Amino acid sequence: MKLIIFDAYGTLISTGTGSLDAVKKILALQDKDINPQEFYKEWKMQHRINMNNANANLFINEEAIFKCDLKQLYLKYDICRDAGSDVNIMLDTLGKRKCFDETLSSIENLRKKYKVVIGSTTDNNPLYQDLERNRLVVDEVYTSEMICKYKPDSEFYHYILRKEMCDKEDAVFVGDSYMDDICGPGKVGMKTILIDRKHNFRCEKNEFRPWKITDSLENIMELVSE
Repeated sequence: MKLIIFDAYGTLISTGTGSLDAVKKILALQDKDINPQEFYKEWKMQHRINMNNANANLFINEEAIFKCDLKQLYLKYDICRDAGSDVNIMLDTLGKRKCFDETLSSIENLRKKYKVVIGSTTDNNPLYQDLERNRLVVDEVYTSEMICKYKPDSEFYHYILRKEMCDKEDAVFVGDSYMDDICGPGKVGMKTILIDRKHNFRCEKNEFRPWKITDSLENIMELVSE
């Protein structure tokens, strides 16, 4: 193993409840009785649809996708407000997140032996802000805004391998999303490690199986060295 590629959010950096809290603030601006959890669930689904559309057609960055998401949801729920303005409540939560407790020490130890990079579905600025605030140092950063593709599009992973001049057999992708961090890199032939912090993962037949599964980064050095 020569290259370790980490997803950022949910893997190295906690997203906490920031997005759901933002949804609650947005819904508090109008008088409809809408369940925030259900609205947030639909927002995530719409976000995925719009990312897939950006992969298949003209790429737009994630900030623009957030704006499209809320505009579409306002139309669906017949909310008569300016989505372009209200979306700033969600955008303001980006770039203000904290690392998991074990992240810094785990990455520091890995970098003594491996090339460690980040491959994240995000715009550049929020991620760079989070890395600087948390003093998280890696060898290179790759974002969807930089690559002009979102996970799990195969080009996202091929781009990183090309830039790092690394064969797929010599790299491992580490992340918390089965679709983005296991299926995506698995399809291009990379080994994968699933960070299943809540022990929710169930692998059915004919699905891509992670190479390794763990519930934190504390034992990541042992996992990649085996």
